[in-house]
Amino acid sequence: MRTFLPFILALAAAPLMAGDVRSDAVEAEKLLQELPRQSVLSAARDLIVGNVFPEPARGKATPEEKEEARLAIETAKTIVPKLRKLLVTGRSVFDYPGLLSRGTITWSGSEYDLYLGVYLRRDQGQGIYDFRLTFDAKGKILAVEDVIWKH
Repeated sequence: MRTFLPFILALAAAPLMAGDVRSDAVEAEKLLQELPRQSVLSAARDLIVGNVFPEPARGKATPEEKEEARLAIETAKTIVPKLRKLLVTGRSVFDYPGLLSRGTITWSGSEYDLYLGVYLRRDQGQGIYDFRLTFDAKGKILAVEDVIWKH
């Protein structure tokens, strides 16, 4: 009987844990709906902070463009840390509706990397408003990591 007790407790707790997983996914989906796409965040960063790598000047931004960029960055600063806490290694990226459409995805030859957030420094270092999520071809999340910027 003692050997079955942990098994029975685990079975009893499974629906509760599944509910937590679903609530995390629902919370993540709500956050993702509010978060601008990565292309918008990157453009806002370049406009507000300046581009680290020299590119041809885009021209002067209007006050409206600057305000839109500021709002996009403020939104990311609020949402990205909350979202990152909800992403669980071992789960599927498909458990988080909208995640793949928000970030920038690259293929490394054996796995995918998704970058999401905004790096607000002009020098090297670790950002607190961005992260890299690595997942395999089946969508299983392998890692959620800080991005260390080096130039």
